[in-house]
Amino acid sequence: MRTSPAIAGLKPREEWLPIDQVAPVPGQSYMSVPRTPATQPKPEPELEPAVAGPPGWPAQVPAPGVPGWEKHALAWLYDQMPADYRQHQVLADYPIALAWAAILHLQHDYRALIVSYRRASFELKAHLPPEAVESVLVTYKRERERLIRCGQAARLLEQALRAPSCSAR
Repeated sequence: MRTSPAIAGLKPREEWLPIDQVAPVPGQSYMSVPRTPATQPKPEPELEPAVAGPPGWPAQVPAPGVPGWEKHALAWLYDQMPADYRQHQVLADYPIALAWAAILHLQHDYRALIVSYRRASFELKAHLPPEAVESVLVTYKRERERLIRCGQAARLLEQALRAPSCSAR
């Protein structure tokens, strides 16, 4: 029996692939799909303490002034946004615009998270056991802290990109 998206709490989206065009891969179990080496997250290279940025600076980005730091900053900023933003060359051409967009995106994620946190207990308690609802709330609290750290880091990157030595673009 197929549940309608409205009943499941989802809004229908025209860009989704119609269900009649989706078929399972024969012989594939979808109960637990292991990560393949191609989808494994790559470990971030450790940076020497001498090239680390100021407090709150993302660990994956060398300090301003280190050769290639802007390339790492762009990659980190793109990682804070939906993947589709990588298609827009203007953001790579103007890193300050990318930093600005990433900050706004993180702010909106934060606002959405706060709304979700406030509604989660009430809206999920009829569908989940109490311990699952509590786990969801703990997850939201952790995500809130991550978004705060990322927002602060994005602001530091934006300030560094705006610095006179970086404005030669």
